[in-house]
Amino acid sequence: RVRCVFERDGFEFYNIKGHKLDLDDGAHLEEKPSNYVTGTSNQWRYDSIINYGFFPSERFPVICYFKETDTPEEHWDRWFAAFDSYGRGQPHFFPGICNVAQFKKEMEERGVKCKGIPTFKSKAVSN
Repeated sequence: RVRCVFERDGFEFYNIKGHKLDLDDGAHLEEKPSNYVTGTSNQWRYDSIINYGFFPSERFPVICYFKETDTPEEHWDRWFAAFDSYGRGQPHFFPGICNVAQFKKEMEERGVKCKGIPTFKSKAVSN
């Protein structure tokens, strides 16, 4: 299991390890390894997050999304980032099996804005 921990200046994903994966029954939080796409840590400052959202919707969140500018710019066009119409920044996706209402509440309390679901870039096809 994974736990999203909201701290004063940013949030971070941790793995839950231990007995029954229950933090009240002896389990503990363990720092996650580096992000597999960018090689950076799984920690982001709130002031670097330029968008977040839920796909296909908040009511049925299969995938949760946020986009940040902490990741070095040379990593921004990897994987799904190339399809994001907002352009700048690195998007991150995680399964929507979390409490999305709590995630949204935590982001809003820290001033992070949701711009809505980004669209796919259209690329002109040349013949």
